[in-house]
Amino acid sequence: MDTSTSGRVKSQLEELMESEDEAPMEEDEGNPKPNDAEALLNDDSPLPETDLGQAIDLLITTWAQLLPNIRTRQISQAQTMEHVKEFGEICVRNFRDACHDVNSEFTKIAIQWQHEHPDETNEELLKDINAASTRQSTLLGRVPGVWSRRTDEYFKNSQQK
Repeated sequence: MDTSTSGRVKSQLEELMESEDEAPMEEDEGNPKPNDAEALLNDDSPLPETDLGQAIDLLITTWAQLLPNIRTRQISQAQTMEHVKEFGEICVRNFRDACHDVNSEFTKIAIQWQHEHPDETNEELLKDINAASTRQSTLLGRVPGVWSRRTDEYFKNSQQK
């Protein structure tokens, strides 16, 4: 994918993420431009109230809950090994579920974009198919040399024994 198509796709995905459930943020002096990715990454304001924003908030929360439980510490008398194991399993399960939620939201946005931009989607798929075909042809071209080298090595090793 060339840079112009990549930039266009990136900006369209950003627009989809921002306008998923509500109108895009209006630009004012306090808010950065929606397309200014660096400013958005460094901004500490809360994420927009969209499904993706909520999924990312949940992911960050479960990550913050998981981190303190990873460090090695001595178990107090009040805690049993079973309690610690159960608590760890719950934290890991919650984090895994949050990761799945974020992944499903990104997948939903990607599918929505593909549905709304079929020409660009088909163009990308065609490029991917052509690249895969070229790769397979290259690999098939290497087969006789690899086959010959390995059979020679096998016969050499079998004669030495």
